[in-house]
Amino acid sequence: MYESMNRRDDFSYAFEKIRNAVASSAKRDAEFANDMALKILREKYAQFRQELNDAGELGDHEYDLDTFEHAMDVLQRYFDGNPRGLTERDARIYSHYLQTEHQGFSELAKELATGRS
Repeated sequence: MYESMNRRDDFSYAFEKIRNAVASSAKRDAEFANDMALKILREKYAQFRQELNDAGELGDHEYDLDTFEHAMDVLQRYFDGNPRGLTERDARIYSHYLQTEHQGFSELAKELATGRS
């Protein structure tokens, strides 16, 4: 159970590409972060949400997952041309938030998989 959280390389790669794109002014980096890195996170977290739902644990964590998804949405808009005028610092904060929260979700998946909720 919680297969979505088992492939650490997927997450490391995605977070690295997002960090790089925030730090870079190159359009190709932003496009790659948007088209690939955020896509990986969205797919993995949709699967994780379903796994939590199937285990009857979603209710306790739905707000946190919604907030995580909001941060991904903000970064997507940033990479899509930044219509709301976020600064690079703002984008770094959102990127850092995703990584930090991911660590907590990974720990949650481990705890739930071993039966310690």
